[in-house]
Parts: sequence; C-alpha cells; structure tokens
Amino acid sequence: MNLEYSFQAPSAGAAGGLAEPLLVLPVTNDGVVIMDVTSYLHRTIIHGKGTFRDEKGVLVTVTAKNAKVEVHTDAPGGGRIQRLVVRGRAANASVTVTTHGGHTRAEYIGITGQLGSFNARTTDLLGDMDIARGLTKLHLGNVSGEHVIDIGTPLKPKAAVSITLGRVADLSIRTDTPIRSLKVVDWRDTGGLGDRLEAPWVGKLFATGVKKGLPGHFQADLLLAGTGNKKPALGSARIAGDMTGAQWAITGRTGKITVLGKVADSTVRATGSIAGLALGAAESSDFLAGVAEGVARHAASAEDFVNAASIKNVKITGLKNAPGITRFFADTNFSAASIGAVSLLNADFDNGNVTFGLFARSTGTGREIKSVRYLDTITGERWQYPPRKGDVFVAPGDLVIEII
Repeated sequence: MNLEYSFQAPSAGAAGGLAEPLLVLPVTNDGVVIMDVTSYLHRTIIHGKGTFRDEKGVLVTVTAKNAKVEVHTDAPGGGRIQRLVVRGRAANASVTVTTHGGHTRAEYIGITGQLGSFNARTTDLLGDMDIARGLTKLHLGNVSGEHVIDIGTPLKPKAAVSITLGRVADLSIRTDTPIRSLKVVDWRDTGGLGDRLEAPWVGKLFATGVKKGLPGHFQADLLLAGTGNKKPALGSARIAGDMTGAQWAITGRTGKITVLGKVADSTVRATGSIAGLALGAAESSDFLAGVAEGVARHAASAEDFVNAASIKNVKITGLKNAPGITRFFADTNFSAASIGAVSLLNADFDNGNVTFGLFARSTGTGREIKSVRYLDTITGERWQYPPRKGDVFVAPGDLVIEII
C-alpha cells in the first residue's frame, strides 16, 4: 500500500485498525474517524515497468512511458485485477501490458490525460472501459458482458483511433473520437444488452474470424453520425462470417460492404450512396441509400427517395464450405435512386406473395437500374434485365425490378 496522504491525530491511548475496506482511527477518548480506503488497498503504482502475478498465476508485466499506472488487485502484491487506471502525460505516452502463461483479466480500465496507445492484447476486459480524452491505438484481448467502452473527445480535432479486439460479445462502444479502423475476431449477440457501435465515422471495419472454427460473425448495430470527415462515414466493411440481426444507420456515404457469409434479418440504411455490396448470401434483409428514414423494407413511391444516392453494384457470390445450402438470395431488397450492375445467384423467388427486389426512382431514361443478371447453378436457369432485344422480361415468382 502506498501512503499518499497523512495527518496527525491527538493521542487517544488506543490503536487504530483496518477492517477492509474501512480504516478506523481513534482521535479522542470517545471518538474515531472512519475512512473508506478502497482506493488505496492492494494498489501498485507503476512508473516505467512493474510485474505481478494474477489470480491464476499468470505473470503480468506493465510498461508505462510518460504515464502512471495504478493496478488495484484483490490481494496484496497481485491477484485479480479489479481496476487498472492510467494517467497519461503526453501525446506519445504509451502503456503496454504483456503476459506469460496465458491471458489475464481486468474488471475495469480507465484512462485519463494524454495517452497515445494502450496495448494489452492478452488482457481480457470483463467490465467497462473509460477513456477520457481519446487515444490513437487501443488493443485488447476478448471483451464480453453487458459493458461499455466509452471514448471521449480527442485533444486534436483530426485525431482518430485504431481499435483491435479479440472475440466480442454483448458490448457497446460509444466514442466521440472517430475510428480509423476497428478489427475484431467476431462480435456476437448472446441476447444481452449492448452490441452497438456508435461513432462519428469508421474508416475500416473488419470481422476477421480465425481458421480454427471461428468464421468471424458480426451481430452488432452501427450508428455513424458522419461528422468531421469529408470521406465516407463508413469507408469499408469486410465480414468474414455472417452478419445477423444488425441494424446499420449511416449518415453520409458508405464504401464497399463485403460479407463472405450470409446477411440475415439485417438493415443497412445510408443517407448517401453505397459504393458496392458483395454478399455471400442475403435473406430477409434490406439495403437503402438516400431513402426517407421512415420507409420500411423498401421504397414504394418516388417521394420515398430523398436524394440522388445510388447503390453502385450488388453481387451475390454464394457460400463456400456450406454443404447443403443451395439457395443464396431470398426476401431481400435494394432501394436507391439509381442502382448499378446487379448479379444474383441461386435465388428463392417464392416469398408467399410478398414482393421483394430492386427499387429505383424514375428519371425517364429507363436505365435507373443498369442491369440484373441471374444464374441458378442447380437448374441452369439464366436471365438478364433489361432483356435482350426482342425478348420480353417477366420477373420470376415474387421478385420485382421496379423503377418508380
């Protein structure tokens, strides 16, 4: 325990005592001062480098540059990390946490002052994390539980943060600092609260997965304000697995979105253009660009389009390593004032008499939807829109290709 504050009490003829977390000090023959010393119990202050062992015996090394680190554990000299508090002193300040013998775990991490980077790739976060003034790099291990990572406004107006996390579940990230890149192994919604990313803008978003059984699913909502950046509010997104139950609301333009797995029960809504969509499969999902906020599922009238935003291209690529799955497109809509080249693969066009498909705003040219090509690798069916000269196009099943 490091004593930072002291005072002298009158002699009372009796000794003080510690009943954690209370310190009892006699100050008169018939009076005592009782202090909550939680903040000072089992606390290690690190300037430079310090080591300790956690509750599992993992050796933890903390290295601080231009920063002070307070580690609060549940036992003297080590144990479970209850709080890890950083006070940065310069824009190039950094803290690195490394381990030997496995991952360690922290119940809370707080950062105040100026800090450039916090690198703790083998530290799993079990609670909240508060970052008062932003930073440029954040690297953690796995993050789980109904908790929040909260990042404040950066000291430099044009600063942005790069975030790398392991496996994520039931987390909310709220940041006033733009995100240059966000990389996770996967982000799962297990039914709890959270699963939301809220930021001014995101340059690149990745759900990478790993080769051994983790395909890289993404199940989080996305809310981007589009402030402080002339570039797209979402520069690009690449999801190695499925995107399920996600609601994305993007103010501004959106770069290319790539989902190698299936997009299901999701909505992507942008106020500006979407540069492109490459989806392994799509089911019960909607993509809207420049469509009024209150419009559900797809545009139904010319008034539903509030600007000339476009979806530049759409490609359904099919699913790899998915034996038994032969249908890759069903009950999914694309709405924008104009839509570029569309490629559909192995669709289920029977949707119980509920129409779905492509919706664009008429300008009188008839080319507001550039082209649609369809291939069914099971039946051999092929068609294209607009049809070849002399042919008449009839949309199959409940599919519609509509210029409103």
